[in-house]
Amino acid sequence: MTEQTAALYDKLLAMKGEDDIRSRLRELLSTIKKGDYNLEYFTGNGHADMVCHEYKVIIETKARGECGPLLPGSKPEETQQDQVKRYLSALAAPRLWDDHNDSELTGWRGFLTDGASWWGWEYDYAADALQQIDLRGNGRPNTITQFVRFASEYLAPEMRKGIPAPPDPLLPLFRGPLDRLQEIQQEVEGQPFYDTKFAMWRDILQGSGLISDSPLRMASNFAQHTILVIASRIIVAATKNGTFSKQSVLLTLEEGFCGWPLECRAGRAVISNLIDTIIEYNWQAAGRDLLKGLYHDLISQEDRKEFGEYYTPDWLAESLVQQVLDSDTMDEIIDLARKRIDSNTEPSETGSHIVLDPSCGSGTFLYHSARAIVARINTQYPHLIPQCRQIVAAIVQGFDIHPIAVEMSKATLSTALPPATNQDEPEVTLRCFVSDSLHTAHKAQLTISGGLDLEAPNGRTLHISGELLTSPFAHQRISTLVDEAIARAERPVSDKVAPDVAALAEAIKEMGDHVWKWYISNQVEPARLAEHKARVIIGNPPWLVMNDTEDGARKSSIADLRKSYRLKPTVRSSAQGDLAAVFSARTVDLFLADNGNFGFVLPGSALISQTWEKWRNGSWGLATISFDMARNLDNLKPPVFDGSSRRSWDQGDLGVHH
Repeated sequence: MTEQTAALYDKLLAMKGEDDIRSRLRELLSTIKKGDYNLEYFTGNGHADMVCHEYKVIIETKARGECGPLLPGSKPEETQQDQVKRYLSALAAPRLWDDHNDSELTGWRGFLTDGASWWGWEYDYAADALQQIDLRGNGRPNTITQFVRFASEYLAPEMRKGIPAPPDPLLPLFRGPLDRLQEIQQEVEGQPFYDTKFAMWRDILQGSGLISDSPLRMASNFAQHTILVIASRIIVAATKNGTFSKQSVLLTLEEGFCGWPLECRAGRAVISNLIDTIIEYNWQAAGRDLLKGLYHDLISQEDRKEFGEYYTPDWLAESLVQQVLDSDTMDEIIDLARKRIDSNTEPSETGSHIVLDPSCGSGTFLYHSARAIVARINTQYPHLIPQCRQIVAAIVQGFDIHPIAVEMSKATLSTALPPATNQDEPEVTLRCFVSDSLHTAHKAQLTISGGLDLEAPNGRTLHISGELLTSPFAHQRISTLVDEAIARAERPVSDKVAPDVAALAEAIKEMGDHVWKWYISNQVEPARLAEHKARVIIGNPPWLVMNDTEDGARKSSIADLRKSYRLKPTVRSSAQGDLAAVFSARTVDLFLADNGNFGFVLPGSALISQTWEKWRNGSWGLATISFDMARNLDNLKPPVFDGSSRRSWDQGDLGVHH
């Protein structure tokens, strides 16, 4: 045992405070390779101090002198032993964010410690009971040698070793592959396959207003975005039900701009190795939105600030979800989503089951919303556990104007869904779409008949039927429509072909067949939601002063929206206003159902500034809203959003009248 490791244990024994004990213990266990632990992990019934999925262990830490099984826990009339049981019962519940198909693993274990003394239990899920582990006098290890022996026997025995949770931060997993891709990038620049993909990426971002004018930064961002999209798609594949197939994953990576590395042998080797690395981890045990951290580590602060990209801390997103997505609301939307899935149509009951983040970014709010709903199903509706993946995927939905963010949000959402109960369970659709939630550049218009006329990039009008729009399986219906049109495009069009198929077949003949499912879904879903509404809207709107918004048609449209919503500031020095005010008002007006709830993270000026005075009146277009609660986070140290002005969040309980 090294002197450094021994010194770490001596420091642990010297710690008195709970936070110090917890952080030092985690460092020590990682150093001696006895498990990587997530701190403050949401179990579904509270936050456990330390959780290791690799060995199915939780550790609850207490301050020195305040630790003991029969001493008070964190809830009234609860002992610390009861507290451990509460966490274990949630984590051991069927299908709750863990792989329960690994028959070699025994059940979960829970330990209580103040860093010096230890108590342990095995959890029996069938009996909902704890069985005390006989530590045989080893519950107070005095030396590092004794502690390593204790950890090896009780915390991390080799026979219990399973699939570990992914590391946090993720950057070490991806730094090597990114560096190698950037080397390959220099070698293939100028080749047609690379230039075509680069142009595709540039056009996609220009459509979102998110492109740098520096060639060097563009090349660097292209490589970074490539690795982010590839990582996201591999994670989605790794969390699906059924047998994992590397070949099927490679096929998904060939779609879009991120497929350029697969066009050369060196790039294909990098991606193949990356797939092997990613599938070594249990991504549904992550416990938070890890891709947000990877994005921040890869993309420079200069680039993120230029595009207003400040992603929300998990603790803040989780806190806001708890406020807005209360138990009664979850019960309502779970029941509605189940009825829609079972009936395969829109049932007669009124109401919406959608929880929407209209600026979803990497998916932080989607993640915590999904986890809250999964926990509710596991604890209150165990009979719905076989449908849990389908129900949650039908409820949680995100829009973002940044196509890279949407790829990341799908991966983040996929890690919040529980594993499938069996391989025959239907695969779910992750409802994250590239969309301008302000509808400043929307190309779909509802018709009198209840259908949708969609303007294709080549100027043709594609008609989407009202029957498709009202179906809870619209995504599958769009896929079928495109497949039929592709097949029809390869032979003469018959008069007997449905008009929507015929029009799309003609567009496919002119423009190819590789983007239509993606394009139609991204246009249709926002229009569908504007018609059918969301029960809850939650998120962190883009926070840019209008002066910082890129000049062009979108900026003009936002200015028009500001006028139409009567949000133009009267203060001369702030005449440009704040995009977050326009965004929050517009998305609530467009998407929120009557008597729905919303919660937004907003600039602190929203509470007191004169520039937000008209916004605070609560008359937003056709919607009239009432505020229920606001919380000011201005005084937090360090600031919630590093590199930006300090912000606050507020939550509204709405009565919306259209």
